[in-house]
Amino acid sequence: MTKLLAGAVAAAVLATGVVSGQAAASAGCQGQHVTGSQGHRGVSVSCANGGFFVAMVHCKRRDNGVTYAHYGPRTPDGGWSTAWCDLGADVLGWGANRA
Repeated sequence: MTKLLAGAVAAAVLATGVVSGQAAASAGCQGQHVTGSQGHRGVSVSCANGGFFVAMVHCKRRDNGVTYAHYGPRTPDGGWSTAWCDLGADVLGWGANRA
């Protein structure tokens, strides 16, 4: 797994409680690129500071350029939440939603 660079998503706050890129890193979260057995791409996120969080991955389809977000499972801090893009899509960025 390769660590993602902080600031992968330009917006610091996407919605209430959602932090991404550099803001997520400064909020005690780290992300790593992951690739599934069928070639799906995604991000595994881990956060610290107590509580629960949900991973978010911002994706772009290669066939039609559509961008969208997918979310991972609710996870306690210290664990890993993984969010996957569709097959044939690239990861544009990542974030964490405090749950």
